[in-house]
Amino acid sequence: MNVSDDVSTVLFDLDGTLVDHEAAARAGAVTLARHRGLAEPEEQWRRWHTIERQWFTRFELGAITHTQQRVARCREFLGEPGLSDAEALGVYETYLAAYRAAWRAYDDAHDALTRASDSGRAVGVFTNGVREMQQAKLECTGLDDERITLLPTVELGAAKPAPESYRLAAEAMGVGKPPQVLMIGDSWANDVAGPLAVGWRATYLTRAGLPREGAPNVTTLADVRF
Repeated sequence: MNVSDDVSTVLFDLDGTLVDHEAAARAGAVTLARHRGLAEPEEQWRRWHTIERQWFTRFELGAITHTQQRVARCREFLGEPGLSDAEALGVYETYLAAYRAAWRAYDDAHDALTRASDSGRAVGVFTNGVREMQQAKLECTGLDDERITLLPTVELGAAKPAPESYRLAAEAMGVGKPPQVLMIGDSWANDVAGPLAVGWRATYLTRAGLPREGAPNVTTLADVRF
């Protein structure tokens, strides 16, 4: 897929696009299950994944805060609704330590960021998360680059796919006309439908090879030519 010459700004999603969040989350969930003595810890990943998606979606919709979704995930995963916020966040730290230790960039991520930056375009990482963690991911996986702007939505004040999040991201990047922005990511709602709705361009990264109509599809970032 060739990026149009009139695209001045390229924004990448982070988790699932540049960094393998799923593998790291799996490691974290299994470690937490073992630590808490849950039955068949290796099988607990699927349940964690469902719970994570449920509560993180509520955060993305603005129904709860980023911290609240962490608390809710731990309470539900352990089946302990009476856990205080502090207790739940303490449990989350066990998950988080293993999650961080398993961070890995996808093989195509570094080259894609470099090629985008070398093209002379403004490049950002637009992610639903907090700066401290998302910056650490870039640094730990070798993706940190002074030319790249990190745009954590918790800091911006609105999460993808809220229309306001895209306006705030464009403003932070100093973008003029919306069509000058290209979003690349693995979430159809956050990285394709949301951007298209505000006049951006979008490319859907489907590493599993499950294409969707309505935007360009790629199975690897190597297929995006800047």
